[in-house]
Amino acid sequence: RAIAGVGTSAAFNAALVLMFELSDSVHRPRCKAWVSVCWSSSHAFLALSDYLVRNTLWRFLGLTQLISFFALFLLARTLPESPRFYLVGGRPKRAVLQIVDIARINRVAPPFDPGAALAEPHRFLKLTGNTHRSDPNRSGEDTELSEPQELPVDRTLSAEDSGRHGARAHSTAGSALGAMRQLLSQEVLRATICIGIAHFVATTSYYAIAFSTEIGGGVANPYVRQALSAAVEIPMHITMPFLANQLGRRATLTLFFVVVSVTGFVIEFAKLSGALTESFALISRMAALGSSGLMYVFAAESFPTSCRNTGVNWGSLCGHAGAVVAPVLMDAVPRGLAFIAVACALACVSLLMLPETEGEELCDAPSS
Repeated sequence: RAIAGVGTSAAFNAALVLMFELSDSVHRPRCKAWVSVCWSSSHAFLALSDYLVRNTLWRFLGLTQLISFFALFLLARTLPESPRFYLVGGRPKRAVLQIVDIARINRVAPPFDPGAALAEPHRFLKLTGNTHRSDPNRSGEDTELSEPQELPVDRTLSAEDSGRHGARAHSTAGSALGAMRQLLSQEVLRATICIGIAHFVATTSYYAIAFSTEIGGGVANPYVRQALSAAVEIPMHITMPFLANQLGRRATLTLFFVVVSVTGFVIEFAKLSGALTESFALISRMAALGSSGLMYVFAAESFPTSCRNTGVNWGSLCGHAGAVVAPVLMDAVPRGLAFIAVACALACVSLLMLPETEGEELCDAPSS
């Protein structure tokens, strides 16, 4: 079970990072929403599978993993690697070939002449820095745009900066230990701390609400109740990318945390009927769900390519720690949802210490 858990989490996070690096700012929340819809749908499917094998050994459920196994085998042979991975790793020609391959898959022309790009890849591919993100109140509009022949997804640094960033990225991208050290570097440490706090609070809030309240409590059949509990989450998955693109990542996350905080206080201290309590619990759960989902997008956009995968996994680790803490917290602390409400205020403060990432290009290497 431990091996299955590690494998599932690793595949999930790696797939998200790959999707984010192949997408622009508008489509990143939509990618996460699509994955989340599939995730909740699989929970409903699991309830149906449980019902079908309820009189047999639970190990028969392991057969459902064969679908994932064949899907991963197929994707591993057909899905292209992220060009940013090769560029940061000091292999620009491989990055060029991947971009050409992606253009072929999508049946569009490459954004450059492949022959010229392979001959002089550094004319067309540039690392992006995050100098404009050092101030949370600046949006990066003053960053110079790249020349027309360069990739539209990248912004140009000076030749000196590009060489420095490329050398440092190359020294860390190939080493997991180097990526971990980069999370603790001066340039990235703030994001590491704040993302960890916000991710922990978001996931703790979700599971605390899920364990303390029950959706569809009036439904006697536990299999139907489980399927219903998973299905009601799908509307929030669909709503999240719209809010994230309209309001921005920070504002949307702050809104979600505020809703969780307010509804938590109402549930704990207001004398409500059972129906009203369940309604507020549903609102609180959906807001917590939205925040935990959007945190993956915000984390991926806050860390540079040279340590993005490690950074996203760090946030995920903090989130899983929150899932462990949540049931213990609700059992040990009186009025646990009020405690969660206070934690949400701390998460809002941590978000204010990070810059907005909506509309920004992914950075490839941290600025000195």
